[in-house]
Amino acid sequence: MFSLFEHFTKMNQRIWVSLVLTIFFIALDLLTKFIATRILFSGELVVIIPHFIDFVLVKNTGISFGWLGHGGNPLGWYGLSLFTLLAILYLLWVIGTNFYKLSNLSLFCCSLIIGGAVSNAWERMYLSYVTDFIHFHFFSYSFFVNNMADNFISLGAFLLALEYLIKKKKKDAAQQSVLELFFRSQ
Repeated sequence: MFSLFEHFTKMNQRIWVSLVLTIFFIALDLLTKFIATRILFSGELVVIIPHFIDFVLVKNTGISFGWLGHGGNPLGWYGLSLFTLLAILYLLWVIGTNFYKLSNLSLFCCSLIIGGAVSNAWERMYLSYVTDFIHFHFFSYSFFVNNMADNFISLGAFLLALEYLIKKKKKDAAQQSVLELFFRSQ
């Protein structure tokens, strides 16, 4: 027989695992940025995998791909940070109000996304820029320079979309993806 205590214990385990993962992703991102700023010089290129990945230190005052860079405008930094905070709060609200319906994969993806967003927002508020250092390219075609937090956010979003598409195809109503809940709450 499934008791109420067991129910809350399982819920608490899921909450704690999600929280620990989120903190781990924040710490890992901040640690890699700290190491990058100590090892790399601004503009220096270090080839990791030829024609695919380099390390190059960039101070990004904008958002993804340097868009909306404000070149020292504090309102830009705070505006981006405020937007990030509101997005995180909305995601936490969706998780909190639908916790029992979410799959473990959805919770893992949310930990990736929240961890990456918090880490970048923290750095933006503290330094007025985000440290990027991972440069992806394919031979002479350059994609972008980013950091681990950006990769966490991208991976989390990709896996959520994949889960959503798979569940939509299977019509699995037992547990929902965060994307389903986002679309329903609109």
